[in-house]
Amino acid sequence: MRRIGKQNRWKKFSYTVIAGFIILLAVALQDKGFLSNVVNSQAVYIDNEVGSARIETVSKVVHTGLTKSTVHSSLEQAVHTQPVNSASLTAQKQEADLVQSSSKKATVPAANTAVNKVYLTFDDGPGKYTEAVLDILEQYGVPATFFVLGKQVEVYPELINRMHEKGYVIGNHTYDHKYDKLYGSFPDFWKQIKQTEEAVRRITGERPQLVRAPGGTYGHFDTTYFELMKQAGYVVTDWNVDSGDSLKKDVPAKEIIKNATKSAVSGNRVVLLHDGGSHAETVKALPAIIEYYQAHNYEFRGLNPAEKPVQFQVKKQNSQEKVIQPSKEWINNHITENAALFGTGPSLVIEAGKLVTKLAPGEYQEVEGELLVPLRVLVERYGGTVKWNGTDRYAAVKWAGNEITVDPAQQLLDSIEGRVEMRSGSLWVSLRDLLSAADYKIKSIDRNQAEFIIKAS
Repeated sequence: MRRIGKQNRWKKFSYTVIAGFIILLAVALQDKGFLSNVVNSQAVYIDNEVGSARIETVSKVVHTGLTKSTVHSSLEQAVHTQPVNSASLTAQKQEADLVQSSSKKATVPAANTAVNKVYLTFDDGPGKYTEAVLDILEQYGVPATFFVLGKQVEVYPELINRMHEKGYVIGNHTYDHKYDKLYGSFPDFWKQIKQTEEAVRRITGERPQLVRAPGGTYGHFDTTYFELMKQAGYVVTDWNVDSGDSLKKDVPAKEIIKNATKSAVSGNRVVLLHDGGSHAETVKALPAIIEYYQAHNYEFRGLNPAEKPVQFQVKKQNSQEKVIQPSKEWINNHITENAALFGTGPSLVIEAGKLVTKLAPGEYQEVEGELLVPLRVLVERYGGTVKWNGTDRYAAVKWAGNEITVDPAQQLLDSIEGRVEMRSGSLWVSLRDLLSAADYKIKSIDRNQAEFIIKAS
């Protein structure tokens, strides 16, 4: 009897425990806020961790799943690898995808989705290391901006063509980079800008609007330099992250990586690098720099003239440092009309015989229904020559087997009376009269929103 009594008491106790457990479970399931509180507390924890690491968004942490030490470890290893470590990049991507997949339940605030931008910029090229730089950029699929020297453009035209075809931004870095020729007077600086501009235009058909001063603008540009460049339609840009690759000869890749990825700069970054001269270490450092910014979820961009540029402040100069200011006459002859080169409007396409050339908006003018073109620019694009006779004040033109005399004083193109104007030291003539003097007859004129097409034979 005692044995049976004990069994009954044990059964009652078991039933009571089971019933209590069921009741507790039901209460927990009905309290929908319980699970929500757990998830929310985890999200707050992540957010706190982000703040302490000075990373701007939760989405960056969820996407990369990389700690600060992991990134720097990756950078250290990259210094000793080949210029492009695609295996490392693939491993990083797989790890990031895994972390993102496992974190789908995390709550990410919609307000924290802003992405900072990074602009990789290369100066002083093209040179012997430019091809390797382009190879790396193309393998990683990131854009960049190249500030080129006109002197180097003439040596490596094929690299300029490659940059243009691949969609990289090409900027103007003057012709020869020699400070004593650039910063004594603005007209000297201007001359080198126009030399390089024309060298790039001959290859790409486009004029660089972005300009970077050798050595940066600080201590080199006064307010006149800035104002006249702006009036002429150019956008001058400096940088806010210096990789230090040109501070001395053969700066180690490890040091370049550290400088190019330093965390002191917040927001968008314009990184100064070099592809001209002796910068083999920059090539070694480039993959790690790219991977760093990819890991930190930066968006890679090429510089855009429409965006506000990074510019250094003007250094206060004493009386001995002041540069020679250009005259008002010089400004009127060179600056005023230059901005039109970067204006909008239809291009002028001229088909003369079997040859075709195109003038951009600003390279021609339509005045009172008549098209005016710069004589030397048009003739030289067709392979002809223009020589100015300073004594008798006329231009001798050789074009398409014809010899044409252009006399601005008499308003004559050979025996044809026409419109001839002297502007900024250049002769501008009526396109119709010039074609006629070269024995071309206009066959058709077509115009649409993008192009003004003149066909002559």
